[in-house]
Amino acid sequence: MKKSSWNDFDVNSKSIGKTRVNKVYDHPACSSGSLLLKVEKVLGKDNIERGFFGQEIDLTIYNLCRINMFLHNIEFDKFNIVREDTLISSQHWDDQLFELIVSNPPFSVPWEGDKKTAAH
Repeated sequence: MKKSSWNDFDVNSKSIGKTRVNKVYDHPACSSGSLLLKVEKVLGKDNIERGFFGQEIDLTIYNLCRINMFLHNIEFDKFNIVREDTLISSQHWDDQLFELIVSNPPFSVPWEGDKKTAAH
């Protein structure tokens, strides 16, 4: 299976005709905000109408994400990063769906899967 890359994202976003989106959500955890910032780099922050959204449970990483937004000139009113556990208390529910959701697997967390399930 071919690994996806941001070049694939760039090609895919252009191939489906999306050069503007209403808002972007990094789900389930936004970490330092690097995926949100990559979207900003590919589409341009002016092409993301309502902003950048995410959740992060870890206080230090939550603050790092918010600082990253400022360092990359994302204004305070253009992002909403919440410090909360996505599995227990998912945020960012409103009447307008996200047109773009990005996700990055948690590579830093060791996981072997459920061996019982794999055996069946």
